[in-house]
Amino acid sequence: MLDRLERAVGARPDRLVPSPKQVGYRARITLTVGRNGVVGYHRPRSHEVIPVTRDPLARDEVNDALARIQIEGVERFELRSDGERVVANVHGPGQLSGVPWAREGKPVDGDTTLTLGVNGLDLTVSPGSFYQVNLELNALLVQAVVDEVLSREPQHVLDLFSGIGNLSLPIALAGVPCTLVERGGSSARDARANARRLGVDLTVQTGDANRFEPGSVAFDVAVFDPPRAGAAQAMRSVLVTRPRAIVYVSCNPRTLGRDLRPALDAGYRLTRFTGFDMFPGTDHVEALAVLDRAPR
Repeated sequence: MLDRLERAVGARPDRLVPSPKQVGYRARITLTVGRNGVVGYHRPRSHEVIPVTRDPLARDEVNDALARIQIEGVERFELRSDGERVVANVHGPGQLSGVPWAREGKPVDGDTTLTLGVNGLDLTVSPGSFYQVNLELNALLVQAVVDEVLSREPQHVLDLFSGIGNLSLPIALAGVPCTLVERGGSSARDARANARRLGVDLTVQTGDANRFEPGSVAFDVAVFDPPRAGAAQAMRSVLVTRPRAIVYVSCNPRTLGRDLRPALDAGYRLTRFTGFDMFPGTDHVEALAVLDRAPR
């Protein structure tokens, strides 16, 4: 796992932070309904659905919900937990009972809002918003990001691909103004709602973070948490203003290595490189890379 990161970035990670749970950690699972109502997962590279009555990687409350739900005409659905409550998000047609549920992120029956504990905060998340599947390891990752950012005593933080504010809301609560950039939708709405409820100095801009315009926001520390495709264009834009530090969270070693290269070529130093075992038992790894601007 660390070898993959080293090959991609050209530097050895300082360590791999283990998941507090090796099994029973997944807070989100997406299931397919096959012929004759079989509920399960697709066999790799096949349309065949393997029946699942209990997933050893899923949290106990998710498996309990899976055992009691009833479906009618559903083709695919996601079970989502905040560590206590479970809700469902149905993709496509059909009906579901047994837990509160939404269709394509829009509530249909019951309270489908979850409350995630993040760095001492309770963040609400809508049924269509992304959040990390490993709640316990996410808490460790967020704490690491917050510690790295606050140690640099920033005046203003830019958070690109910000989602619901998982990384920057704790920073804003510490008194640092933050600007978040996230595509429109439920994640941006959740970030705004959480900021209002917490009373923090935080602005959410909707739009493609990869189209961020240099000079549109004054900041001295940038935080990245892009999808697997990475943030090549956003990195180039951020480097125009030469922030003091860049804190990059990645789920894809290949695009991480690609995106860090322009910063390293521009004189930034990789001062922290840590792996996080977000998906124990697999070869997937989350990584935290911290870049500091070298003194002239």
